[in-house]
Amino acid sequence: MLSAFLSTQVIDTTSVGRSLMTAADAAAARAAIGAGTSSFDGAFSSLSGKPTTLSGYGITDAQPLDSDLTAIAALTTTTYGRSLLTGADAAATRTTLGLGTLATQSGTFSGTSSGTNTGDQTITLTGDVTGSGTGSFAATIGNNAVTFAKLVAAGSAGFVGATAAGNYSHRTPTQVTAALDAMVGDSGSGGTKGLVPAPAAGDSTKYLRGDGTWQT
Repeated sequence: MLSAFLSTQVIDTTSVGRSLMTAADAAAARAAIGAGTSSFDGAFSSLSGKPTTLSGYGITDAQPLDSDLTAIAALTTTTYGRSLLTGADAAATRTTLGLGTLATQSGTFSGTSSGTNTGDQTITLTGDVTGSGTGSFAATIGNNAVTFAKLVAAGSAGFVGATAAGNYSHRTPTQVTAALDAMVGDSGSGGTKGLVPAPAAGDSTKYLRGDGTWQT
C-alpha cells in the first residue's frame, strides 16, 4: 500500500507534491500551494469590491453612459439619419442634406434664387436707365426717356416750369402770369412786349395806347 512508502520514496514526485501528500489537513494543503479560503461560486455578482468606473476595469477608450446616450439608444433611426452622424466634414454633411453653395453664404436672403452666388454679383441696367456695378453704383437716364407723367404729378390744369431753385414743378396759371414780363410802352425809343397792364375800374371805354396806358 502507498502508506507503506515514505513520500520521499515515490518516484518522480516534487517537493510541492510530497508536501500535499503529507499535509495534516486542508489548511496545510492550501498553504502548500499558496491558496487562501474563499466561498466564491464563480458568479460576477458574488464578487465584492467591484470597480464602479470603466477606468477601474482598465478601460480607457469607452464612452461613459449618460442620459443623452440612453435617449439616443431608444430612437428608431434610419440609414439616412445615421449617415448624418458619420459625415467626414461640413461639406460632406451639406452634400448629404442636398444643400448647394448658397448654404455657405452670409447675410439674409428672401425669394427665389437660381444659378451660382459667389458674393456681390455685377448688376447691369439696360433700357431708359443704364449702369453697371456691384453694390451701389451710378446710373444714367437716357435722353428723352422721362415723360411728362414721370416728370411731375399735376393736381390741376397748369404748366410745368422751373422754380426759383431751378427745380421743375407744376405751375398754376397765376404763378406763370406772375413770372412773365410786363409790357413796356413806347416813350420815344420803342417799348417791349409783355403782359398788358390791367384796366382799372371805369376803364371799360378806354383803349390801350402805345405808351402802355389806358386812354379815352
